[in-house]
Amino acid sequence: MRMASVSKSLTGSGRAKVLSINLNELKGQSLPQLLAELIHDLSKEATLDDLETQLPYSLSELKDSLEILKLPDGLDAWLEEEAERQEKERPIILSFVVDDAEPVERALEEASARQPAGFTRGRALVEIARAYLERGEVR
Repeated sequence: MRMASVSKSLTGSGRAKVLSINLNELKGQSLPQLLAELIHDLSKEATLDDLETQLPYSLSELKDSLEILKLPDGLDAWLEEEAERQEKERPIILSFVVDDAEPVERALEEASARQPAGFTRGRALVEIARAYLERGEVR
């Protein structure tokens, strides 16, 4: 990682931002949105070419970072909500060990046969479980 001295052309707050970015990169991990905002602020006082010599990022990385600011507001929240929704909706794989598989197989075949084409064994198992829960019977 390269770090040059902080430019004298930057204001006190600009120099502090450069030092903060460099220290954060050494000790932690940058938050992309906050980094983009800092780079945007710094680009008002210095060119990206100048910032490239003072920060641990290439010119293309600095430009890419500024592109984050062009993303629509709320996109990160939407992406998080979408990821949570997909996590809830993803299929669950179940596996069972049974001593007598014949009644299970027969029930799955019969439940599948009563449904439209393309009805999976997994879907048949769900329908069997729902029917069982509706009756509330246990042998």
